[in-house]
Amino acid sequence: MGASRRFWTLVAVFAPLLAPGSVPAGGGFASDTRSAATGEVECFDQVNVDGFGNPNNRYAWSMAVFDDQLYVGTYNVLDGGELWRYDGLRWENVMRGGFGGAGEQGVRSLVVHDGALFAGTHPGQGPAMVYRSTDGVTWVPSSAPGLGNPDNISVRTMISWNGSLYAGTQNVVTGMEVRRYDGGSWTPLATDGISDPRNTLATQFVSHRGGIYLGTFNSTLGAGLYRYDGQVFQAIVGAGAPMTSFDGTESMSLSEYRGRLYVGVVRFPQFSVWRSGDGGLGWAEVTPPRPPGPALTPYPWSMLVHGGVLYVGTWRVAISANPFEIGHLLWSTTDGAR
Repeated sequence: MGASRRFWTLVAVFAPLLAPGSVPAGGGFASDTRSAATGEVECFDQVNVDGFGNPNNRYAWSMAVFDDQLYVGTYNVLDGGELWRYDGLRWENVMRGGFGGAGEQGVRSLVVHDGALFAGTHPGQGPAMVYRSTDGVTWVPSSAPGLGNPDNISVRTMISWNGSLYAGTQNVVTGMEVRRYDGGSWTPLATDGISDPRNTLATQFVSHRGGIYLGTFNSTLGAGLYRYDGQVFQAIVGAGAPMTSFDGTESMSLSEYRGRLYVGVVRFPQFSVWRSGDGGLGWAEVTPPRPPGPALTPYPWSMLVHGGVLYVGTWRVAISANPFEIGHLLWSTTDGAR
């Protein structure tokens, strides 16, 4: 763990402004961001109002840049997911109440492909959909319900790779699926959880070493990882692979950094990060140290490379009745080649 302590820097703590036990009207809460090094506010600047003005927007669930504007999809159980875009000066709402109505709880994934923006949905109940827009405002369905299988209840991840669009689904009935879009229909490339029907969730795609890698959730065998070379899927970590699982239930976030592959894994009480420099044959754990205090940090929610730095954003869980005693953490590393 000593090497991991040198490897990572705790950049910021996203902490509540509220006094313990106080909850504002509507159930939302404000927060500040403090530098982990100095404790000073203003490490980051908030660029929207909380919930985009609606406290029922609980998550900023997906993001993509399209035509020089930032698009953000939300998770909203009560009103339906919303989609907002930002030009650097102001926010504009381009969809509210779900593409197909309030029953669509969230915009789970966004990706740019072939000059258009695609949005994958999470309806909460019923089959998921994919929608397409060429201007960010007018949206049309680009899939049948469930992408052809009504048991596909969420489109968690999409990637544009080698001229085609790929989508990974959540399917708790027969196992997650991967489908490829050819401009008219979604062709199934992998069904029944690829190598195990207990792989119920495709988490994230990343392009690496001439293929695409995909993380999975499996509550029985544990977190998995698969590689697609354009022809077949190969189990890198999971059922049928030499390494049957990472040490958690879900390979939640993936990133390529300085030629190596990084995987963030859901694990209690502290998430883990794994690194491979040979395409997934060998792995080293490079997990940040667990911060002091009673809070759990099980979720490496997202990974992103920006300005030559790899960032990992986490979601922390309070173990007391007071959810405001903790802050979510942002870690970084500039030494990913070690």
